[in-house]
Amino acid sequence: MLIYTISRYVPNILHPGPMFVLYNAVLRGFPAREVECLCDEAGNVNKYETTIFCITSGITKLAKISDVPQNRKLYRGLGGMVLPDQFWKSFVECQIVFKFKASKTIDVKEAVEALKKFCVTQKAQVMNSDHELETTRLLLVGKDIEEPPKSALKSPGLVAVIEEVHAFRLVISLPLSKFDLTKEDETWLEKSCGRACKGMRANIVSISNKPSDFKGGVEFGLLSTTTDMNTALEYSGAKKNRGIVFEIEASRIDVGASMQFLSQYPGEAEFLMPPLTCLEVVGEPILERRGQLEVLLIPIRVNVNLKAVTVEDLMQRRKYLHLGMVKNLREELVNDIRKMLDSGRAMKAVEDFKTANPGLDVDTSSTSEFEDIAQIHEQKNSQEFNNDGDYKTFVSEMLDAKVCLVRKQKLIFEAVQACAPAELIQRLLEIPYTECQGASVQDETGLSLEAILKGGVRNKQAIPLKSSSAEISVLWHAVLSQE
Repeated sequence: MLIYTISRYVPNILHPGPMFVLYNAVLRGFPAREVECLCDEAGNVNKYETTIFCITSGITKLAKISDVPQNRKLYRGLGGMVLPDQFWKSFVECQIVFKFKASKTIDVKEAVEALKKFCVTQKAQVMNSDHELETTRLLLVGKDIEEPPKSALKSPGLVAVIEEVHAFRLVISLPLSKFDLTKEDETWLEKSCGRACKGMRANIVSISNKPSDFKGGVEFGLLSTTTDMNTALEYSGAKKNRGIVFEIEASRIDVGASMQFLSQYPGEAEFLMPPLTCLEVVGEPILERRGQLEVLLIPIRVNVNLKAVTVEDLMQRRKYLHLGMVKNLREELVNDIRKMLDSGRAMKAVEDFKTANPGLDVDTSSTSEFEDIAQIHEQKNSQEFNNDGDYKTFVSEMLDAKVCLVRKQKLIFEAVQACAPAELIQRLLEIPYTECQGASVQDETGLSLEAILKGGVRNKQAIPLKSSSAEISVLWHAVLSQE
C-alpha cells in the first residue's frame, strides 16, 4: 500500500526538476525548440498525457491539505516575458446570434457546409512568443458578397470569430461594441451570412456585449509560484532588464499544492497550480526597486481549475455511472408499483390485506429487495467495475432485477386482489426474484401463480380471473397441498 501511495506522487516529484520544461512545452505549445524535442524521427509526438494527468491529480489532492501562506501571498516571476495587451487593458467585444430559416429548396446541412468554406482557422501569437493559439474565423468576402458599409465593420483587421455553428444557428463575436453597429451593418451581416449559406435567409436574433472589465488570461501550463519574493525575483528577468512579478492573492480554494516536501529544490517553497488557471489583474501595477533591480509588481487573483479529475475519480467513474443507473432503476421500479396501485380496487385490496395481516409487507417488498441488491453492488470494489466482463454482469443483474421485481410485485398484487390466503402471499414474498424471470404472470385463462411457485410451467393449473372468492380459496389450498 505504501508503494502504491508513493507511486501516485512520482510525477509530482519529476515536475520540479528539468522535466517541467517538456511538460509545459506540451501544454503551452512553445517554445519551438522544446516542442521539437517532443517529436521523434518518425514524427510521432510524446505528449506525456498520463504523466501530466497524474501531476494534475496530485495537485488537486494536495491542494486540499496544503496550508495557505500566512500572508496569503504567492509570487510568480515571468522570466523576462512581455505580457500581451490583454493584461494591460480590457477589450470591448459583442456577440451576435443568427438564426437560419428553413427553406424547401435549400438543405440545412448543405447550407452549413457552404458556410464552413468561409470559416478559416488562423493562428494568433500569444505573449510575443512562438506560442500560437488556433481560432476559427469567419471571413465574409467573395464575389457573391458585397463590400461592407463604411462603418465600424470596415475597420482594418476586423474579423468575426466563430463561437458556434450548427443547423439553424450561428454565433460570432466581433471586437467592437454593439452600439458601434448601425442598422446598415446588421442588414449587411444578415445578407452576407445568408449568401454564404447558399442563399438561405439569416436573421439576427440578438446582439449583446460581452463583459469588458476583465484583464488577464488563462495559463495553459502548470503554474509554478512561490511564497518567497526573492525566489520570484530570480525568475523575473530583472537581472537582464526590468522584471515582472505576479503578486497573487491566495485563498483556501485558489492556493494550489505545496510542493516543498516533494520538490528537488525545497528552498524555493513552491506552490503549484494545475493547467487552465485563470489569471485576473485586480489592480494597478507597482514599480518597485529591490537593490539594483527594478521589478513591476502586478496584483493578480487566480481561479484554479476545479474540474480537474483525479486518478481515483477516473478509476471510480464506471462505478459512479453504474450506481447512477441503479438509482434511476429504483425510481422506475417505484413508479411502476405506484401505477399498479393507481386503480382504486388494487389500492383498497392492498390496504384491507395489510390491515388483516400487518406482518406482511406486500406493497414495498420488491423495493426493499431491490435496495438490498443495490447495497451489495455499492459495497463492491471500484476495480471490479473496470473489468469489462464483471461490469457487463453487474449491469445485466440490476436490469434483470428491476424487470423481475416488477413481475413479482404484479403477481403479489393480483394474488391480493384475488383474495388469496395469507399463507400463499407469504410464499410469494419469499420467492427469489430470479424465479420470476420469463414467467408469465397472466395469460388468456387468468392467473398462473402455481407456475411461479413451482419455479416453472409444469403442472400448470390456471385460476380464472372471474372465479368467486370461495372457488379461488379452494384452488389456493389445492396448490399449496401439491407441495
